[in-house]
Amino acid sequence: MRFWPAAVFMAAIGTPTGQPTVDRADDTTATLLSDHARLAAPNRQTPPGPGTPLALGAGNPLFVQLIDEGVPVDGGGVLRVRLPKPTMPDGLSEAEQQKILAQAAGRRPLEEFLRNAVVAPFGMEIVDVPLAGAPEPLRRVDVWYVAYGQLEHLFSEAFVEHLLHHTGVQRKSRFSTGRRLLSAEELAKRNLTLPPDDDRRKERYVFTSAALFDRVLLRTTQHVVITRSEESVAAAAALAAAFGQDKEYPNQWQTILIDEQGRFTLGPARPYFASASYTKVTRLHRPPGALFIEHHHLFAEPNDWFGGKNFLRSKLPLAVQEAVRKLRWQLRSQSPPTSVPSIEK
Repeated sequence: MRFWPAAVFMAAIGTPTGQPTVDRADDTTATLLSDHARLAAPNRQTPPGPGTPLALGAGNPLFVQLIDEGVPVDGGGVLRVRLPKPTMPDGLSEAEQQKILAQAAGRRPLEEFLRNAVVAPFGMEIVDVPLAGAPEPLRRVDVWYVAYGQLEHLFSEAFVEHLLHHTGVQRKSRFSTGRRLLSAEELAKRNLTLPPDDDRRKERYVFTSAALFDRVLLRTTQHVVITRSEESVAAAAALAAAFGQDKEYPNQWQTILIDEQGRFTLGPARPYFASASYTKVTRLHRPPGALFIEHHHLFAEPNDWFGGKNFLRSKLPLAVQEAVRKLRWQLRSQSPPTSVPSIEK
């Protein structure tokens, strides 16, 4: 759950053969569900007028669409769920930013939440999203934390290519997992094109195959739009409907089964309709070099994934903690981490 869009979020929680390593020596490591108060941005109750920083969405049309029109969750686009507006919109004063940071810190002292350390606290909520007629249960994960680095680095080609293409250190899986960018030739075969990159916007299609805790193989193709303003970088992602039944890059899931001989097999392929997210990284007035990172991800968790149990609720906090640490380290070193540091350096 790094600066990544939803396409990579599911890969981040793909099944390990063991759980992520967590250092309990530092009791300020994480602010999880019980520690975090629900956040409300100063302009949450009043829709922004035309031309305001929030309305512009850092020039990101998909970002605006996910907030204003919502995410299709039924395969036909009839039922939609909106993602929340940014907790930290552009255009805020230092005092307004500090008020939001105090809320994000929850019961922790603000100094701890702002600490320039890989293991500094983060805020997280996992909520059920009720919607009459939804074919599958819907969840939303919201994450807030502070990291230190250069905002411009987040929009650099090297950083974007690493996040959307580099497979990193893959957890062991019995099935093919990873992610890759679709080429212009592959998109052309599907009558799709992407606009050329400029200094404010990049667009990609990303295919991800993830084994979710060795229980479900999930494969998705997402449309990703990354944009920057003077104050922030926004990355939005949503399932690409054109790939719903694609032979190579479909949006589908399969149960991972064990037969009588102990061999692992896959159940029948079933369509996957609902997954979208955005990540917004906002430069803070202070402390110097501080970036406020928020990630909002809506997804379906079909009942047949884990026998109807809300399995991900218990597994996500540690997976998110690991990913937050990796991104903090990468921003600090400006290079991909080979391991997850557990102490301040």
